[in-house]
Amino acid sequence: MKEKSAKSLGLIGAGKMGTALIRGLLEAGVLNAKQILASDPVESALEQLKQQTEVKTTSRNTEVA
Repeated sequence: MKEKSAKSLGLIGAGKMGTALIRGLLEAGVLNAKQILASDPVESALEQLKQQTEVKTTSRNTEVA
């Protein structure tokens, strides 16, 4: 029997669209917060996303790519 591979998602951009995508994935149960890493140069966007969804965040796009 094959094991399922762990899924993860890296998202560059944590503004309104990125947050909507992340929320949809979390609410649908496709991924959990530990499987998502989002980046954005705007620190306030990262803080808001982290507070609302508990996903991992970074200001460096290279960590996501």
